[in-house]
Amino acid sequence: MRQCGEPPSDGLGVAACGEVNRIRQWQSGSLLVAALVVAAGSVYAFGVGRRSERLIGSDASAPAEHAAASDD
Repeated sequence: MRQCGEPPSDGLGVAACGEVNRIRQWQSGSLLVAALVVAAGSVYAFGVGRRSERLIGSDASAPAEHAAASDD
C-alpha cells in the first residue's frame, strides 16, 4: 500500500496523492457556488410565493366567492 508522504513513482501515485484531488475540490466548490448563485437569482427573479390560478373549465379550483357568484 502506497503512502502519500512518499514521492509518487507512477501515474497512480500522482493521481492519488497529487494535485488532482485539490483541483477536484476547487471544481466541486465552484460548482456549489454557481448553484447557489443560480438559486438566489431565481428567487430574486421569480419570488418564493406561488400563484394559484383557476384551471380552464374547472369549477373545483375556483375561489370561493367566484364559485358562489356563478351558482346564482
